[in-house]
Amino acid sequence: MTITPSDASIYLAWGLIAYGFGLWMWSWTKAQSPLVRMRYQDCGVVIVFSANLALYALRGRELGFLDWLLVILGPLFISSALWRLIRTQSFIKS
Repeated sequence: MTITPSDASIYLAWGLIAYGFGLWMWSWTKAQSPLVRMRYQDCGVVIVFSANLALYALRGRELGFLDWLLVILGPLFISSALWRLIRTQSFIKS
């Protein structure tokens, strides 16, 4: 069985979705300060929504109502999470 580049990209996107949810779960269980918790959650949101948008582009199937909702709202969530990550970077100690 050979894996095509499209199949490999789909598997990678699913792996990134799992990683994003892992960051989100890590923020609720292991992160100590509220700022670090929020940054983990924002990183998870960016990764999950970006991978989800990549999945929609790679699969090439017809999109349903929920799919269109995520396609429209996904970039808004990504941009707001990136904005918060940029704004809170100065408060993180190197």
